Amino acid sequence: MSVDAGPAIQFGPRAPLYARISDALAAALVVGIVAGSVLGLTRYNDARDHRRAVETQVGAIADDLAQRVASAGPGAVEQVPDNVAAAYVVTSGGVDDFGIAVGSDVAAQNVRDKGVVNADAGIVKQGLLNRSAELQDYFDKKQEIPKDRRYSVVKLSDTDNAFSATAQVVKDGKYDGMVHVVTRVPNPAPSTPTSQLLLMLLLSVILGFAASYVPGIKRRVAHGLAVAIPTGLTFMAQADAALVLWPGVVSLVLGGVAISGIASVFRGVREQPRTYVYVVPAMIGMIVLVFVPFAMGVAIAFFSKDGDFTGLGNFQEILNPSATTHPNFYWTTSVTILWTVLNVLLHVSLGVALALVLNRPKLRLKAMYRVLLIIPWAVPNYITALIWKSMFNQQYGAVNSLLDVLGIDQVNWIGPGSSFASNFIADLTTNTWLGFPFMMVVTLGALQSIPKELYEAADIDGAGRWQRFRTVTLPLLKPALIPAIILGVVWTFNMFNVIYLVSGGAPENETNILITEAYYAFKVLNRFGLAAAYSLLIFVMLLLYGWMQNRITRATEGAFE
Repeated sequence: MSVDAGPAIQFGPRAPLYARISDALAAALVVGIVAGSVLGLTRYNDARDHRRAVETQVGAIADDLAQRVASAGPGAVEQVPDNVAAAYVVTSGGVDDFGIAVGSDVAAQNVRDKGVVNADAGIVKQGLLNRSAELQDYFDKKQEIPKDRRYSVVKLSDTDNAFSATAQVVKDGKYDGMVHVVTRVPNPAPSTPTSQLLLMLLLSVILGFAASYVPGIKRRVAHGLAVAIPTGLTFMAQADAALVLWPGVVSLVLGGVAISGIASVFRGVREQPRTYVYVVPAMIGMIVLVFVPFAMGVAIAFFSKDGDFTGLGNFQEILNPSATTHPNFYWTTSVTILWTVLNVLLHVSLGVALALVLNRPKLRLKAMYRVLLIIPWAVPNYITALIWKSMFNQQYGAVNSLLDVLGIDQVNWIGPGSSFASNFIADLTTNTWLGFPFMMVVTLGALQSIPKELYEAADIDGAGRWQRFRTVTLPLLKPALIPAIILGVVWTFNMFNVIYLVSGGAPENETNILITEAYYAFKVLNRFGLAAAYSLLIFVMLLLYGWMQNRITRATEGAFE
């Protein structure tokens, strides 16, 4: 029996006008994504360089004023460069017997441009006092002032920004106060005008429309040129080739692979408008909530902590660690794989075993057992992780109390000085408790859908319990169990809560998995690019796993195929 797929769309001279417009719009969309990315990156790069130059200039003024205040007193604030809009001097009276700063006050100020002071005087004063206390804390701890605490920028209007810098006043080796300098700086004109993007979009529309006249397989080449030519012209207009490297790779991929599919979508809107009306809300949600954040995450992975484009630098740091780095990426990946395999194995084993028991027709109180066994899954895993953490406490935890009853010495599971094995067992036990109910529910639903006639036929053939399970039950569980295992692997691979809340990666981050390492890079190291690179590697590994699992197990095939 053959199925009529409908008339094929012609792309030669007889192609309809809407198909040609669809090809032009598809080329414009690809060029818009790439050229828009280049435009955004170029302007970001310009704004970053401008901010750094201004911060250096304002910082030098603040440092110079701090030295003059230390030698001549707060009155030195009256003599500042002409481009300074406001300057403040905060004095410190030292600390009391308890080490608390006392006597801090705004001793002098020189406000030439009141437009840069966009708050009440009392609020400004309190903010300066708070900042001075913060700088004194850095001074007492002999720590360098973080860049984001030394410099700040406030938008005053569409054309002006207020850049400020602080500096410590040090006198006789002691913290004596702070100076705060503010300047009004106009925004520079963008080096890449928006008209360049509009011209490239217009050129892509013209070339995409012309490419629709090319017949056969050469049409794909023409489409590629319709994207490559405007993109190439966009790249030629940029001075920094490294800045547009990854948009260039994206353009090649989109131009060579995705443009035909995008054009098909545009044609489908013309041919089946009602269908696309139903799909549009879901498409918008996926684009806004999934694709755009994912694209931003991919982009961030190629930038350093300071906002510089580093290419594959973050990935090289992860994949090629130094000899002294421990635990490194390969250790953490091994722990992650071990963690995932053991968890999924226990989840499936316990889930299938319990489902087989609950599926017995003569089992009494079956409904109560199902409710009780679903509780670990129903309770939020955050709460469950904290409960298990307290149960593994060495002094008063329930686990060591049980060992004491059995005459076994107490174990330092997750406390200071604990071992990798004890922390890993604590994490594994907690996640096993959280994960087996899902596999049990999936297996129980699949068991109840198996026709009883198959078991009756197996009994007639003289099959035992193991043979019935191996030849009837297990094959028919495959369509439901394999997708559940794939989900279980993905969830367990990214099970952040249990590792973070139970062991915290102890000892010395050895029980961390990849997702907690990404969080460590983001939260502790404040390196967003490195964290994004970790996340992208996790995504690639799970994507390859899902593809291989489907290919090997044929999970998408039906049970009776």
